[in-house]
Amino acid sequence: FLKKQYKEPIMVSSTDGVGTKTIFILENMENKLGMRVLGQDIVNHCINDILVKGAIPLMFLDYFASSSIDSELVKSFVEGVSLSCRHSFCNLMGGETAEMPGVYQPGKIDIVGTIVGVVEKSKMINGKKDIKLGNKVYGLKSNGPHTNGYSLIRRIYSQNKDLRVFPELLTSHKSYLDEIKLLWRNKIQINGLCHITGGGFYDNIPRVLPEGLGVDLNFEIQDIYRKLGDIGGIEDRELLTVFNCGYGMLIFVEEGVEMPRGYDYLGEVCEGEIKINC
Repeated sequence: FLKKQYKEPIMVSSTDGVGTKTIFILENMENKLGMRVLGQDIVNHCINDILVKGAIPLMFLDYFASSSIDSELVKSFVEGVSLSCRHSFCNLMGGETAEMPGVYQPGKIDIVGTIVGVVEKSKMINGKKDIKLGNKVYGLKSNGPHTNGYSLIRRIYSQNKDLRVFPELLTSHKSYLDEIKLLWRNKIQINGLCHITGGGFYDNIPRVLPEGLGVDLNFEIQDIYRKLGDIGGIEDRELLTVFNCGYGMLIFVEEGVEMPRGYDYLGEVCEGEIKINC
């Protein structure tokens, strides 16, 4: 298959988890529905991780562990995994289910995913090489915190027992594969992609930039994060380091490129540090 479709296929892989979002979801959603959300979470997170190199998903494997396995919960989890795999034309190859009392606390679970994708060598996205001074930065809106920041979210809720659960906190991690495929179909050259995950803007953006370059961004922190920040007494810098604050994927393109509707202009590549004006 690869020899027919690619001249020089490069395999790209990633392994990641959903962290303490598992606890928050199962505390605030009906269990079966929550497990489907977590199943979608792990697939879409992994898809985005390899997408930043220009890779499309080929196969996915999951790891589900708990002190005691509930077959109905595992079934709902696999339904969520399967849903996201089907949507992205990714083969679900299997995985591991582990029951380990004493290692995991009763009622708590651990979810990990491994994905393998492929990209043509000549089309691999490499921001460290291709991003240039003056490149424009566009953002794709997120639908919630994805799988990051839930330890802080849980702390805020533990200190504010009457705080209602915001619906954005119960959504699955969004995949940006369709939006990036649209740019490829429109022949738009992508110089760099940045998935805003753990570490937020200040930790993730430098990973894709050449040495000596930064970004100057201007956008409004999404209302849900403002509310969490106000309730928890969290300053903007920390919000932008923990959460995606409304934008889950950043796209770097040449100046003058016309982007489709829904791709929000956020700023440009500059010399020096990461500057974010909110």
